[in-house]
Amino acid sequence: MSRRIASGVLLLFSAATLYGGVPHNWIFVVDNSPAMRRVVPDVKASIAAIPDANDSAMTLTFDRGRIGAALAKALDAASARPSRECAIVVYTISQEDADAPISILSSVPRAQELRPPIFFVSLGEHDSQFDLFAEQTDRTKVFRPESRKAIRDATVAIRKAVQPPRLAIVPESISFGAVTAGDDSEERDVTITSDRRVIVTIALENAAGVTMRRRDNIVITESSPAHLSLKVSVAKNVAAGSRELRLRVGEKIVPARAVIVAAPPPFARYGALSGVAAICAAYVAARIRRRAARSTTSPE
Repeated sequence: MSRRIASGVLLLFSAATLYGGVPHNWIFVVDNSPAMRRVVPDVKASIAAIPDANDSAMTLTFDRGRIGAALAKALDAASARPSRECAIVVYTISQEDADAPISILSSVPRAQELRPPIFFVSLGEHDSQFDLFAEQTDRTKVFRPESRKAIRDATVAIRKAVQPPRLAIVPESISFGAVTAGDDSEERDVTITSDRRVIVTIALENAAGVTMRRRDNIVITESSPAHLSLKVSVAKNVAAGSRELRLRVGEKIVPARAVIVAAPPPFARYGALSGVAAICAAYVAARIRRRAARSTTSPE
């Protein structure tokens, strides 16, 4: 049993390492009891389907009823690679033996310290300790598949649980139009959706002289997208021309653009008003001269 599953995992590990980057290190913990033989093909298929090409994987097997000891070893393996995101998946068809030297729940403090995602795939007699473990830890899920399709569904759910949320931003790029130096742009409406609940920050990156109010703690769910109005502000001394901007939404980058127009000089901005004032001043001066002329020519 263990050799057959381990050989499948080793092939998977070899394929994954060809791609270089290793975003996740998967630790598969597999029950080695005789009752597991009937589900060996499904377990191997699940193990092969969960990691991405850039992930790494290893397997640990345990004798029937020694789940707690195997989980403790998996947490040791996770702690040995602190720089990598680890995830632990336990496949078992049996319950923990009453005389097991290490209980499942004894690993709760360690799991909370390391905080890897942990998944119990209970394929037979369900152990209530799995549920208690999940209640006492932040990142544990329990699956009870009762068919091959249910095992496949659990596999998809496990893979999805560690993937980053899929954000979609409409529009995919933002044009703030022409903006005069020293002024604000017009507002642009943006809609952000996600395939699961996520909290994101929206900020403008590397845009010297162009700023945007940072938005923190924006909550997005599958049923509640975020609808925002965004605008940028341009400093007075920014040179005229087209500017390519980067808008970060969570982990996603949205390209943006603004065309900066040089601010007119003060005399140009107020040119019309100055002309009116000059005309008024000339008119007043002319009336004063006419009055002075009449006063000098009037008879005594």
